[in-house]
Amino acid sequence: MAGIIPGEPTRIRLVIHMRSYDYDLFRSLFCLVDDAYGVMTDDRIFTIREKLTDEIIRDHLYGRKRIGTMFIDPDDRSDQLVIDIDEQRIDQATRILQVFEELGIYAYLESSKSKGFHIRSHWDLPFPASELRKIGKYIALRAEIPEAEVFPKQDSRGEGGLGNFMFLPLHGESLKDGKTAILDPENDFKPVPEPWDALAAIKKALRGNEWVNFTRSSP
Repeated sequence: MAGIIPGEPTRIRLVIHMRSYDYDLFRSLFCLVDDAYGVMTDDRIFTIREKLTDEIIRDHLYGRKRIGTMFIDPDDRSDQLVIDIDEQRIDQATRILQVFEELGIYAYLESSKSKGFHIRSHWDLPFPASELRKIGKYIALRAEIPEAEVFPKQDSRGEGGLGNFMFLPLHGESLKDGKTAILDPENDFKPVPEPWDALAAIKKALRGNEWVNFTRSSP
């Protein structure tokens, strides 16, 4: 049984969960594209075109590497929509969350690796990236934050391209400082104590005709 280190509850919970990581769950949420990934080492950021293995994901979760995944598959589809607030404005993040809720789309809040926030939603099936981007831009506009960055950042990969990636949440070292954590709006936006339970509880948005019609009629 792991011993308890005073003052490091987040680390202890992380170590306990290391023994039973659900890689299938993690991949189903964040790894639509698994033949390339982004990585940060020594403040260098670059893309590697090779298989994203469980071992590489484990290195991220342990904090040995910082890994990012691509949003757009070879058919120019995505199954995630993220709005990035690139500054410490919890009021803006809260407004974005509220609009998601008003539209009936389940979304949740993450702290970024620096000072901002990610509001992330997942979809049950890959969706044309161009349509997801329209939804994201509409949400940002309705929340009166039109400058917010929307991921996917492109409508398509482009010839020979991969599109942008975003660094994954739950980076082992960053979690010690409350970064890359899933946050609880009901508890003063503190990191949730059991992040894997939070991931398992995520409700994916359903891709239906109403969203196709929505994206065609939205600005």
